[in-house]
Amino acid sequence: NDIKDEGMKYLSKALEINNILTTINLTHNKIGDEGMKYLSKALEVNNMLTSINLSWNKIENEGMKYLSKALEVN
Repeated sequence: NDIKDEGMKYLSKALEINNILTTINLTHNKIGDEGMKYLSKALEVNNMLTSINLSWNKIENEGMKYLSKALEVN
């Protein structure tokens, strides 16, 4: 897969209004810190997702900070 950060921008917009998906597998998508910024924004308002697999991406400390902050409010 090759979603990358740009693709996460669009996927995250859909996840903000998601009320069906509970699990999403985003492994091997070259998602980096910028993509995590978009995903984290979606997770602040999405309370349906209970499982996200982000294995084998390019997420570093900054991206994990975004994710951590989003999970504090979700």
